[in-house]
Amino acid sequence: MMSLGSRRLLFRVGDLGFCLDLCELVEICEDFEILNTPRLHDAGQAVCGGMVFRRTTIPVVDLRSRLGLGASSPARQPHNALVLHSREGNWALLIDQVEGFQPSASMQDLPLPPLLVAPGWRCFEQIALYQARPFIKLDLHACYGGLSP
Repeated sequence: MMSLGSRRLLFRVGDLGFCLDLCELVEICEDFEILNTPRLHDAGQAVCGGMVFRRTTIPVVDLRSRLGLGASSPARQPHNALVLHSREGNWALLIDQVEGFQPSASMQDLPLPPLLVAPGWRCFEQIALYQARPFIKLDLHACYGGLSP
């Protein structure tokens, strides 16, 4: 049996493909409403509101705005998100669609191209190719934890 760390979740935000190790995923949530929770809003961290997850309100991060892809429309319902864990607790990442789950061994990991290695904030670890299609592997701490060292 394959461990969770040896599989990856493939998903899309806009036209961009992303992946993360399955062990980083808590749950996939579909058709939820983003709550306007002023105490959670943080434009610098791309936190656009909150969502109720297991009777607790957790922050929702919108990578679209952080990457300059245009923010997700709050009026657009329903929303889909990946609930992820961090040292600070669970948080949600807005996504457009899940593409599937693949063994890590079926993907070819490559270093980031210079275009994606910009000074300041970045949330990318590497590029992973699956069937010749690129998926950006996320550094989840950088996505929600602030500036990379």
